[in-house]
Amino acid sequence: IWLSTSAYIDLGMTFFTTAGLLAFLKWRDSEYSLFKWLCISACCMGVAIGSKYNALIAWFFINLILMYSYARDTERQMMALKYGAIFFVISAVVASPWYLKNYFLTQNPFYPLFNSFFQSWHHQPIPEILQNQVQQKTSGVGFFRLREVMYGETFWETLLIPLRMFFQGDDHNYRYFQGVLNPLLIVFTPFLFLDKFNRKDKFVFGFFSAFFIAIAFFTTAKQVRYIVPVLPFLAILAVMGIKNVDKRLKGMAWFSYSKYNNYIILISRTILFAGIGILLARNLLYLNNRAIIIQPLKYVFKHENRDAFLRRNLEHYAAVEYINNNLSKDAKIFTMFLGRRGYYLERDYKNDPSFGRSTLSGMITSSKTKEQFIESTRSLGVTHVFMKSALVDKYLYDNFSQKEIVRFMTLTRKLWKPVYDYNGYAVWDIRT
Repeated sequence: IWLSTSAYIDLGMTFFTTAGLLAFLKWRDSEYSLFKWLCISACCMGVAIGSKYNALIAWFFINLILMYSYARDTERQMMALKYGAIFFVISAVVASPWYLKNYFLTQNPFYPLFNSFFQSWHHQPIPEILQNQVQQKTSGVGFFRLREVMYGETFWETLLIPLRMFFQGDDHNYRYFQGVLNPLLIVFTPFLFLDKFNRKDKFVFGFFSAFFIAIAFFTTAKQVRYIVPVLPFLAILAVMGIKNVDKRLKGMAWFSYSKYNNYIILISRTILFAGIGILLARNLLYLNNRAIIIQPLKYVFKHENRDAFLRRNLEHYAAVEYINNNLSKDAKIFTMFLGRRGYYLERDYKNDPSFGRSTLSGMITSSKTKEQFIESTRSLGVTHVFMKSALVDKYLYDNFSQKEIVRFMTLTRKLWKPVYDYNGYAVWDIRT
């Protein structure tokens, strides 16, 4: 519900990862005779990994499970490797336009990932690049320590985040994973093992979900949207668990007298489905609350225009309107601490993978002299900086001394011209 009101690509990626895994199961269930399902699976995963890098986790998993399943069921290891290679090649070909585009525009096919590695590729020997990457990784604060410092969480609380996401989610709180999930997705998981049906599918769905969540947990921010690709499979497993519980309740002999037995079965099943209904009602309440926040019908029924709708729902859109209406056509914008959200800008813009942190740090380092600062500013190749002021201020005061901040602010006041400042967003003309 939340993602459907955002510009994130996670729902599209989830559609194709789900289709890719289900198509593989169709190929497996045909006893590997319907080759078209292997091709469909590979094509779907190609689109998925072309849309977002998180899908690489699912792509890697399906490639491995495909070869494992074929080798186990047929005992033909070489053919398993062959089909794995076919899956790899087809999905890579389908995804290649996006990666080639990245390479031609940035010289990094995985942009913005590994950007420092590819940027230094032509300027440093490979061993030195790798050493720098290791130093950068090891010098940072581990996320267990980070959660302890920021939120006072213990090691076990942090380790249990994948489980806590289903019970403690909050859309507006980074501590609570920037999203809300329904506990229904996992509370019936233990009941999957009450029968022996669909064991292969249960294994694949369960293993995929655990694998994806584990990799996402250790490699990405702790946000709900980064595990969205597992939700369709958790929903399938939840239904299997509910079915098993209901079947077991109907088959139980609570008392020797059938009259009482039937009553208790009826009551037990009523409690079961009432509980499910209560949990599902959370989704309807969430949908209603989201509709109240977004108020989409105002736009649908033309009670407000596009700009008014966006201005009401996006804090930074008024600043975007200013840029689009007032800056010259040849203006080039650098977005700083805006989450790289520049898609409503009608001017050329650029950003850096760190959301502006590395650029701002470089500016402060170069502010030791006026000449160095001017050269650093010009090297950006932009005319204006568009920033969220509160986040810039917080980054400055969290990471630099008072002396460095004063030095930097003094130069910006002398050399930069503020052209817009409203609602926490500012635009600076930085042509010096």
